[in-house]
Formats: sequence, structure tokens, C-alpha cells
Amino acid sequence: MKRAKQLELYSPEARLIEILDRELERAHAKEDFLSGKIERLELAMAAFSNAPAKAYVDRTDAKPITEVPVPEPAKKTWKQTKAEWDALPDDKKQAAIEGAN
Repeated sequence: MKRAKQLELYSPEARLIEILDRELERAHAKEDFLSGKIERLELAMAAFSNAPAKAYVDRTDAKPITEVPVPEPAKKTWKQTKAEWDALPDDKKQAAIEGAN
């Protein structure tokens, strides 16, 4: 309908475009509906038993889960920074202040 009006056609081709547009909209709605049904079915199966989840995890193309070490936090706390600043000699403190400007 939209394309037919945009093209301002009043011919059998325009009618065909209108029909195909409606069919396309219905197909999209049906696909959305079925996708939702499938998702709800998968959730119900997962809630009922963990067999589908286990099968998914045990599939052959899955990469093994490895532990990744967590790096130490790079950010220092204010307490640590203050302690380091207090430990610096006065000349290094002055140089740091002048270097920041």
C-alpha cells in the first residue's frame, strides 16, 4: 500500500505491490511470533531440567573454560598515595609540584 501510494500507480502492478507488502508484514509478524514461542520453549525446557543446558555445554565445538588471572588493581587508594607522598623527601616533592605545572 505504501509503495503503491508513493509511486501513485493505479494499475494491476500497484495492486500486486500492495498485496505483497501485506504478505511481507504478515510474514514478519509470524516470524516474530514464532521466535517468541521458541524462546519461551527453550526457557521452559531449561527450567524443567538442565539436560539441554548440559548438552549445549558439552558440544564438541565449545571452547574449554579456562581461569583467567585477575590483574591487580592499577588505581591506588588515597591512603596509599598520601603515604607515598609523605615518604618522599622535600626536594622530590617540590620537583613533582613544579613538574605538574
